[in-house]
Amino acid sequence: MAAGRAFLGAPCSSLATGARRLAFASPPLRALAPALRRRFHGRCLASVSSPPDAASAPEPYVLTTPLYYVNAPPHMGSAYTTIAADAIARFQASLLLIRLQSLCFRSVRGRTWGTCMSKMAAIRTSVTCGLHEFHCSTNTVQTFLDERLLEKKVIFITGTDEHGEKISTSAEASGRNPKEHCDAISSSYKMLWDDLDIEYDKFIRTTDHKHEAVVNEFYSRVLNSGDIYRADYEGLYCVNCEEYKDILRFHAVYWPAMLMSAGISVPDAVFGHGFLTKDGMKMGKSLGNTLEPKDLVERFGPDAVRYFFLREVEFGNDGDYSEERFINIVNAHLANTIGISTQVDKAKHHYENLLLSSACESVLEIGNLGNLYIDEQAPWSCFKKGGESTEKAAKDLVIILETMRIIAIALSPITPSLSLRIYTQLGFTEDQFRVSRWEDTKWGGLKAGQIMMEPKPVFARIETETEEEAQASSKAAKGGKKKAHSKGLVEA
Repeated sequence: MAAGRAFLGAPCSSLATGARRLAFASPPLRALAPALRRRFHGRCLASVSSPPDAASAPEPYVLTTPLYYVNAPPHMGSAYTTIAADAIARFQASLLLIRLQSLCFRSVRGRTWGTCMSKMAAIRTSVTCGLHEFHCSTNTVQTFLDERLLEKKVIFITGTDEHGEKISTSAEASGRNPKEHCDAISSSYKMLWDDLDIEYDKFIRTTDHKHEAVVNEFYSRVLNSGDIYRADYEGLYCVNCEEYKDILRFHAVYWPAMLMSAGISVPDAVFGHGFLTKDGMKMGKSLGNTLEPKDLVERFGPDAVRYFFLREVEFGNDGDYSEERFINIVNAHLANTIGISTQVDKAKHHYENLLLSSACESVLEIGNLGNLYIDEQAPWSCFKKGGESTEKAAKDLVIILETMRIIAIALSPITPSLSLRIYTQLGFTEDQFRVSRWEDTKWGGLKAGQIMMEPKPVFARIETETEEEAQASSKAAKGGKKKAHSKGLVEA
């Protein structure tokens, strides 16, 4: 999928309820805003903000996760969906990066001027579309667009669905009114996305006034199409059970049907991934085996979490988490192997086809080849010999450093913070890393005279306690409690 729009949805129960409302064509319609924004944004660029020679520019690549239901804080399933979407958005941005610029053009008098003004006003009052400023001076219109919309031509959307009976029930159970509950849970999503290095462009809340305006417009369109009518429906429904993996039909059948009714083009692709289990078992609070993404990030860091789930779980299939496997994968692939040169074309192909696990594998194969190279060349022994051998050793080290630079770019959609650390250790600035593109994976980016930063590990191995250490820690903790208890008795 090199261009277009995509919607990533997870077939889990927390999403099913929100999507079910879409089937009845009644507000709030959670995936509506991305579709309308994209449509209006295209018109804005073509009719108002683009210079004449940019009218044929490609449309933005728009990617949206589901809008997550706020009856409870974010879980690993919603985190997995968003991590995957962020990786895809970052990859697309690396292909489509253009320099930020303020766009200005001179309008023509008369009818065209009026049309431009009319469309501008419609966009500003309905969806704003990233427009920050508009003014008129001697028949000149100047617009300043959202930086990322221009810079990357990728629009990544996520957010929260804040409507439904479950939310009211959850709010009551937590002793809050529905609005307070929605604000708290929505904030927890934003904080988790920050912790996971998620760089979204738009965070949609269905309680936003802008969203309400879009919903009203959408509802009117569907009503005028004759597709909303009164009817009776009878069927079995269990609030707690929901349904197994059929949530995809709401995203891939009902939602597109509603978009067509409103005269809005449908997504180019809808992708639903599988279930996540823990140690081979379904996760649940009653089983006491829930996997909290916040705890994982605090313990292992965002790069480790992002890498494990996108490398270990083939996108679209079910996946399993075990701590032992997590630590082994992260240590073997990130702490031990990170290193060298180029199966870049394979990695690009896998990214484009959403084969994220295979993309990770291709990039790490570069590291394996690099490790073999440095073992065979043994530059440390060449340095000891001196003379021409020293020059050869220096060339070998340059090859290794250049392959590290390529790996940093190729792996950056998955582990952006890790890639930044590699890049800056190689003597580049953070700004240079931010504007790097996929084409920068070509050999030769490391220039002569480049001054390196002081070397240090870019990814720390995850260490686990041995059985003896764990027992010793447990005994020490128990001993401390006994001493404290005895002291309390004496003082009493």
